[in-house]
Amino acid sequence: VCAYANRQHSLEDEVCSDSLEATSFFKAMKEAKGVLLVLDETATALERIWCAFEEFQAVTMSGAYRKHEQCEGTTMLLDIVASGDGDPVVLTEGHVDHDDIDHKVTLSKAAREERFPMSI
Repeated sequence: VCAYANRQHSLEDEVCSDSLEATSFFKAMKEAKGVLLVLDETATALERIWCAFEEFQAVTMSGAYRKHEQCEGTTMLLDIVASGDGDPVVLTEGHVDHDDIDHKVTLSKAAREERFPMSI
C-alpha cells in the first residue's frame, strides 16, 4: 500500500503528521479489503517497517480480532504467499473458491496450505 498511497519522491510531505490516521497511507489502508504479504526465501518484507505496519493493521482490523476485542468497524483480511518447491502457496484468512472441492472446504484448504514453506 505504501508504494501507491504515498508520493515516493516527497515522503516528508506525506507522513509528517503526528497522527498515523491522518496520513494518506493509513487512509488508503482503510479502503483496502486486505493485505497480501509476499515473502521471498529470506522473508525480507518482515524487515521493512512499513510492511510490519501493514501487517499489524491487517491483524488488528481482522474480523477475528475485532470479534475477540468486541470492536466494531472495518475488517481486513491478511493473506500470505511464498514459494513452496517453486510454486506459490497462499495462506488465506478464510476459504477461497478453489477450496470448495467435493464440498470438503476445510480439508481442501488444509491440503493447499500444508505446502507452505515453514522454514521461512
